[in-house]
Amino acid sequence: MSTSISPPRDQSPEDHQRLFLPNPSLEAFSQFLVPHKVFVESERDILRRVARPGISNILSVVGPTGVGKTQLLNEVGGVLLKASAPVHGVSPSPVDSADALSPYLPVVCVIANTGRSFESRFKHLLIAILKQVNGVAAKLGVVRSDTSSPNGRASLSPQQIPIAQLEELVRSGLRERQTRAVLIDEAQHLAQRADAEDWQLVGNGLKLLGSISGTLIVLFGTSELLSLPSLTGQLGRRTKAIHLRRYLWDDPVYKDEFAKVVASFAQQWPDVLPVKLLFEHLPFLYAGCVGCTGILSGWIYDAMALAEQEALPAVTLDVLCRTAHSEEKLRKIATEAEECEKEFAKERLGLEKLTAELCPSSRSRVLISASETKPETVPPAKKKPKPGNRKPTYDPCPAVVVA
Repeated sequence: MSTSISPPRDQSPEDHQRLFLPNPSLEAFSQFLVPHKVFVESERDILRRVARPGISNILSVVGPTGVGKTQLLNEVGGVLLKASAPVHGVSPSPVDSADALSPYLPVVCVIANTGRSFESRFKHLLIAILKQVNGVAAKLGVVRSDTSSPNGRASLSPQQIPIAQLEELVRSGLRERQTRAVLIDEAQHLAQRADAEDWQLVGNGLKLLGSISGTLIVLFGTSELLSLPSLTGQLGRRTKAIHLRRYLWDDPVYKDEFAKVVASFAQQWPDVLPVKLLFEHLPFLYAGCVGCTGILSGWIYDAMALAEQEALPAVTLDVLCRTAHSEEKLRKIATEAEECEKEFAKERLGLEKLTAELCPSSRSRVLISASETKPETVPPAKKKPKPGNRKPTYDPCPAVVVA
C-alpha cells in the first residue's frame, strides 16, 4: 500500500521549491564577519603569542558557547596560512621524492572529538593532526593505506599505533614542517569524562608536542579548559589563557560596541533588517543573545530565513520572537558565561592577594577591568572609643503643646 504526500493547502509546490533557490543575502550573511572590539583584540593577542610564544607551549582561548570561538579560529588560521616565514627562519630542504613532505605548513586546524575514554579522545586528536601534517607516518613506513608493505614490514592502521609512537610521529612531522601553531576547536572535549590523572596526561602530551616541535598549541573551548594550568606548576608556567568574553550591558564601552555590531548587520542589509526596528528593541536583542555575537548572528540569520519563507519584505518583531532561543537555554548560557568571568576575575584578584602576602610592605595593586566581577566590599569595623574620650549626645527636647 502506497501513500502520497501532498503539500499544505495554503502553499503550492512552487512555494516549497522557492526555498531551495539560492538566496544571495543569506549566503552573504553566513560569510559576513563583524570586526568588533573583543574579536579584534583576541585575534591580535593570539597572533602575537604565535609569533612570540616565549616559554609558553599551550594557549587556551576560553569563552561561553556562541561567543565566536570557531569563527576566531578560522580567522586566525587564515592569517597564519598566509605567513611566509618558517618558524626557524630557514626553509626546509627541497623535496626529492613523492613521499617527501612539502616545505612549510604554518598552521594545522583540527577538532577534538568526544569519546568514551581518554585514550580514544587523545589518540583521535593525534591522528587528526598527523593527517594534516601530510603523510609523516607513511613516509616513516609505519602507516600505509594498502594492506601489504613493499618493505616487508607489517602495516598498521593509525588506531593500532600506541599513543607514545603517535606522539613521536606528530612531533617529528610538526618539526619537519616547521608548523607555527596547532589550533584545536572544541578542546573541552578532551577534558570530558577525564579524571585529574588523564587530564594531566593530555596537558603533558600537548606541552611536549609544543616544546619539542617549536609549535604553539592553541585550545579553543569553554571554561573546562581553565582547570588545565592548575594541575601542575610546570603546566601552569607553560600555559596562558585568553578570555574571549561576551559583551556586558552594564559596561558603557561594551554596550556601545554591542550596538555597533547590530548596526553593522543593519547597514549591510538595510532592506531586510530595518535599523529602526533593531535599535528600538536593542535590549531585547541583547537578552536574546546574552551578549554573545555568535548567538546574535545565528538568530538574525534564522529570522531572515523565516521572513523569506513567509514572503515578508523585512524582518519584523514577531519574526524575531519566533526565532529566538528559549528563556531556559539563554539562562543556562548566561550562567556559564558568568562562571567563566568569575574565574578570570578570581585569577586577577588572587595575584593581588599573593602580592600582599609575599610583599607585605608593598602597596601595589593589580588593575582589574571595570567589566570584570569584583567581590563585595565589606565596610570597615567601627573603632571602639578609648577611655576618657567623650562623645556627647543631647536628649531630645519634649514637644510643647500650646493650648
